[in-house]
Amino acid sequence: MLKLFNLNRLPFPCFLIFLMLLSASAARGCSCEPPPTVDKELARSENVAVFKILSVTGSGENQRYPMLVEKVFKGALKPGETVVFGPGFACSWTFDKDDEGREMLFYLDERPTGGEPWIAGFCRRSGGLRSTAADRLYLEKESRMRGRTRLSGDLNRLVENAFADVFNFEPLARRKVLVEGRGRRFELETDENGVYEIYDLKPGRYRVTPEKIDGLKPGGESSTEVKITARSHTEENFHYEIDNRISGRVFSPDGKPMQNVCLDLVPLQTVTAKVFGKASCTSKDGVFAIDGIPEGRYYLAVNKNGEPRLSEPFGTFYYPNVRDREAAAVFTFAPNVFVRDLKIVPPEMIPVVTIGGRLTYRDGRPAAGQTVYFLRGKETAKGYQLGNILSDYYVKTDADGRFAFRTLRGQGGVLRGVFFTYAGEYPNCPEIDALLKQPDGDGRHIDTDDIAFDAGVDRTDIELRFPFAACRKTN
Repeated sequence: MLKLFNLNRLPFPCFLIFLMLLSASAARGCSCEPPPTVDKELARSENVAVFKILSVTGSGENQRYPMLVEKVFKGALKPGETVVFGPGFACSWTFDKDDEGREMLFYLDERPTGGEPWIAGFCRRSGGLRSTAADRLYLEKESRMRGRTRLSGDLNRLVENAFADVFNFEPLARRKVLVEGRGRRFELETDENGVYEIYDLKPGRYRVTPEKIDGLKPGGESSTEVKITARSHTEENFHYEIDNRISGRVFSPDGKPMQNVCLDLVPLQTVTAKVFGKASCTSKDGVFAIDGIPEGRYYLAVNKNGEPRLSEPFGTFYYPNVRDREAAAVFTFAPNVFVRDLKIVPPEMIPVVTIGGRLTYRDGRPAAGQTVYFLRGKETAKGYQLGNILSDYYVKTDADGRFAFRTLRGQGGVLRGVFFTYAGEYPNCPEIDALLKQPDGDGRHIDTDDIAFDAGVDRTDIELRFPFAACRKTN
């Protein structure tokens, strides 16, 4: 479905962020650079026109979109003409039945030949009428304004919905924009589409500052310096988002700040958008903060996925420190709602145990500086990519070959020593090269046998041994 926001009108890097959020039907994994200003886009396009989507037929690569030409700004198209678009290459606009009747401004190449459909490239300034309002404002008077300096942009606000996969950008109309530079001061006002513009500024540097808006905060810089170049356009867009926040700290039952504890706002409505997520993980001081929260009512969940780990030695619980969601506090968010200084303490925590031992070579000498992995589940399979293991689950041995891990009681697994090398690295040790060539290996490391443990109590006596004697690289 055609989205209600237009990525070509977003301030960079927001353009790239929201491109990733588009559904497959709109951009299909496309990656785009920010488009040029409207004057340059017009110059490089063969046809520029407004179209109305009449219907959507077919499926997949055979989809077709008959469209009515409503207004022509450049090219050989005629108002009232019906042309057919198709999905084309990866970076092209596609539509579904919900888009029938929508109007689009397209920047296009030359008319296709051989009965091929028109293709509207997604990485150009094309988009729906509301999102291309600033372009159309110029295109309507391009013959009079061509070659003059133009500073323009739009003010809009991000409107998220916790219950639907839609990100709208609503225009901020009748808002003041201050432009200052070269000893001059200009106070502009956005139109009904949130667009501001000014022509004939002398070349030089200017500062653009929109007014402060109660209940909203800038999604980027609140004031920007721009450079005006002779006979050229400069574009500076500003987007805003809801201004609110929930923040606090997480402590262990004995009063110590807890780092890397993750908290999520969970809407009371059970069916939420697939891409919705408002979360924060604590700093080393136990601090968390979530802002830009869509209006609505929420629970605050701690460790929402429920899987205990070292930094979160507990299952899911909710503020105020209760396991039962029905007993959880409900937070209602709107603009200018700030919840501060929450103190969160897990109702109970799983004890931590230490698992350790010593890694040696076959001759009993310590394997200093080698790697020991703590593996669980599918990670224990031979051939599993060790590069996927999180840093908490592998350690280097000390000078005596000793190692230690911390884990939650009952979260057992296996320990494995790994000697990373390659054929020929140890020319005086043919045994190493022979082990690397064994059919069950990958030629890049030699492993000890796995030692299983249940993590019920502390252990420091586990012995891991490589199947070869200690060896120097050279004599």
